[in-house]
Formats: sequence, C-alpha cells, structure tokens
Amino acid sequence: MSSLSETQIQRRSLLAIETKRIGDLILTAPALDAWKLAYPDGHITLLAQDLAADAGEMIQSVDDTVVVKAGNTALWKALLGRSYTECVDFTGTDRGMWLAAIARAKRKVTFRRFKQLAFREKIFSEWVDSSVQRRHTIDHHFDLVVPLLEDEQIPVPPLDLRVPEAAGVRCDTALARLGIRDSFFLVHPCSARREKMWPTDRWSAVIEHAARESGLQPVIVSSPAANEVAQAREIAKLTRMPCVVAAGSFDLQSLAALISRATFQVGLDSAPMHLASAFHIPQVVLFGPTNPFQWRPLQGLALVVSGGVVQDEFFPKIPPVSMEENHVHAMKDAVDRLLHLLQNSCGAA
Repeated sequence: MSSLSETQIQRRSLLAIETKRIGDLILTAPALDAWKLAYPDGHITLLAQDLAADAGEMIQSVDDTVVVKAGNTALWKALLGRSYTECVDFTGTDRGMWLAAIARAKRKVTFRRFKQLAFREKIFSEWVDSSVQRRHTIDHHFDLVVPLLEDEQIPVPPLDLRVPEAAGVRCDTALARLGIRDSFFLVHPCSARREKMWPTDRWSAVIEHAARESGLQPVIVSSPAANEVAQAREIAKLTRMPCVVAAGSFDLQSLAALISRATFQVGLDSAPMHLASAFHIPQVVLFGPTNPFQWRPLQGLALVVSGGVVQDEFFPKIPPVSMEENHVHAMKDAVDRLLHLLQNSCGAA
C-alpha cells in the first residue's frame, strides 16, 4: 500500500479498470508500468475482479488493488472517496463503463470501438484508436495510456511482475510438503474454458516424453476448481512415469513463485503462460481457439503449437483452431526443440 497523502494522490493519479480474466489483467502491466515511468510520484489504483486481484498485486507499478464485488466498502471509497486525474477502462464492458461513470476522474479514456455502445459518449471524454486484431494484447493495452503520457516516446516496458515474499515462503513450504527437492518442469494442462481443453491421454503422452528426454520430474498444476483438479489427477493416472500432482495446491501468487523456479513449462495459453513469460521461463504453449498473434508470450524462450504444428510466423487474422487438430507429435516436436535450444544455450554459457 502506498503511503502517499490524499493531496499527493490528487496531483497525478490513475484509476485503471480491468475486470476480465487473470491473463487480461497481467497483460495490462506494461501499460501501467509505462504510466508510472512517466509519473514516478503518481498513484495507480487498479480495479479487478475477485479471482484476478492477486495478479494485480504482483504488478510493480500498482499502488492499490481493489476488488470489484458487491458490498466491498473499499470499492466505494476508491470510486467516491478519491479524485483521479485520469481513468482508463481496458474492458469495454458494461461493468467497466459504470465503474468509470461513478469514478471522480477528470479524464476518462477507453477504446474508440466502444464509442457506439450505449451511454459511452456521455461517460468517456477521450477515445483511443487501436486494433484489437492487429495488435498484441500488451501493445493494445499500452495504446490506451499513450495519450496520458507527457513523453509519448516511452517504449512499451517489458512484462515484469513481482512475487511477494510471503508467496515465496508459501511456495517453498508447498514444495517441501510435496517432496519436490530437485529441478522440475511444470505442466499446466487445464483451463476454465472448455474449448481449450485437450484430451488427457495426449497430455500424458507429452509428459512422459518430456520427462524421459529432460530427465526432470514433472509437476502438474491447476487452479483449485474441482474439474481442473480432477483432470490433472486423471492425467497423472494415465502417465507411465512418476509425476507430482500439485493441482489446487497453490494460490495465484505462490503459483507465480513456483513457475519462477521451474526449469521449463508445458501448458495451454492461459494465465500461467503469461506468468512464465514475465519470469522468462522457457515454455511450450498449446493454442487452439485463440489466436497466438494477440496472446503469445513476447519474452523468454517460447514455442507455440497451433493447428497441429510448431508455429514460426503469426498473423492478425487466423481462423480459430479446434484443439482436436493439435496432435501429440507436434507437442513432442516442440518439447524436443525447446530442450535442444536449452542445451545449446547452456553449452554456450
């Protein structure tokens, strides 16, 4: 929490609204970091949905993260008890619009493509042109804060998150409880979106291959959601090599700490993918219905599998791909390529 006085906060203060999924929120970090680079003494308050609030607390430039939920007095204090010099709504949703409407901010900014929606013109004062299809999500979010920067030459900062010390301690405690003492690779095979799910037998085949080729212990993780935990356990049962099932054992921040300790990661395009990117952890990522052009990792060593092949080029308009089109051999090929690159980098060092 910031120790700035209310008077100091009013000098330059930003209310950022991002109430979508965890991954969306993580990818606002470079935009918020850019604003803080421009105004080091400024104050950023981030409004986030309950499940994503822990991610907001890992963004280094954010001073306060406030959960958007009914009955939260901190939310009303943030909206009505403070005055902001500017407010940005990354979401374009009706919820984001009403939060912006209630907020006491001099400038209210969102994307121009939302201008034609009901009530927007009465609420927002500025509109930003940015193509959601032709920009990576990080760049798209960054575009929203550019008009607020006095120095518009500030480049897009790297995706950089902090792991709170307490989360690191929780991670170490969990590792000891699970008996993980040596180097490991992480597997995140689950998603809250059913259309991103991949058959369990395919995951087990990839895990067996990665464990055999790397010589490392696989650790399978998921969110605490019952269906994801069940899927992770089923994958482990099908895997004919020892693996640790840590599904549901880590909260978001301690999961971030775990990811930062992994040798490499294999998983879906989801929040852990963005966390691995933030900590420069090498990874193989399986994409299906979402376009990797807008969502792929931009930093660290990352190989993307989509449409049954390892992708080397990405384009703004690509038809959605069914997860069924992604076969085991493509993921094994990506794992082999990743391990080869890692071995070469170690040899060079």
